[in-house]
Amino acid sequence: MDIRLDVVQVLVTALLNIAFALLAGMLLADRALAADDPAHAQVRKPLRRLGLSAACGLIACQWLNLGLQSASMTGTPLLNVSSQLMPILTGSHFGAALVLLAVLITHYVRGRTLQRAAGVPAMPIGLWSLASLCVALLALAEAAVSHAADAGDLSLPEGVHWLHICATAAWAGLVLVSAWVVLPGLRERAQRAQQLFYLNGLSNSAGAAFLVVIATGSFNAWHETAGSLAGLTFGPWGHILEFKLGLVAAVLVCAALNRRVFLPRLTHSEAAMGSDLAAQDSFDAAYLAFSRLIALEALLMLALLSTAAFLGHSMPGA
Repeated sequence: MDIRLDVVQVLVTALLNIAFALLAGMLLADRALAADDPAHAQVRKPLRRLGLSAACGLIACQWLNLGLQSASMTGTPLLNVSSQLMPILTGSHFGAALVLLAVLITHYVRGRTLQRAAGVPAMPIGLWSLASLCVALLALAEAAVSHAADAGDLSLPEGVHWLHICATAAWAGLVLVSAWVVLPGLRERAQRAQQLFYLNGLSNSAGAAFLVVIATGSFNAWHETAGSLAGLTFGPWGHILEFKLGLVAAVLVCAALNRRVFLPRLTHSEAAMGSDLAAQDSFDAAYLAFSRLIALEALLMLALLSTAAFLGHSMPGA
């Protein structure tokens, strides 16, 4: 394969991973915000706008990715593969579903985002479930063309990798949308009890997703190295995996600090607040520290999602 084409394909895959995580994070954060709270409704407006941008980016990156795959498989210049895209979409078991589902999600998010009302209500549970199902199917389509699919369609490795993609998107997406949209919005608009409500939900949800990521990622690594750690000591795939694990460890340190240090401090300050100005100042300082660590986690998540793209384009054990 042309090295330049390979590099572009990895970059597009990284952008696709980020857009997918943002879309998943938007859906989860929308559900975590209180349904009947005006301050939370205000935060939903930029949150839905971010979800719309992510869905549009997902569609654009997927089309470009299909073109790059066609060019690499056939040797056709990228500018001349447009005529081959439709056969790829209709002939593959995932291409058409990917694009159609992304269009469906984009249409739904757009309809909710462009409301002119002062606040944006929570998604009805039926529509939220449908959008979440679309995201899950997109992850299943991605798993179907990964290294895990070498074991066959609907195999255990493919199923575990699908769960890994979903959990990673949930974990990374929650961190990204919280750092970029939700926490700054709540700091400006919401009362301290409302801020604490969201932070507790964020910590619990991200922690649960992280446990699934670790469990499924360990299985993936064991399967792709055939149960041997020798592949980690040489070759690009092993080194990229080691770098990815380092990023995971760094994110875990940030998350542990927030959960073990700043979240208890926030809870204690909120309980003692009342008219105590010192407790209010303590809460605000802890909230700012929590937000800064989440912002650092978001940067690490971007690196983690980009590293996953490189890992997906490297041969296991090579």
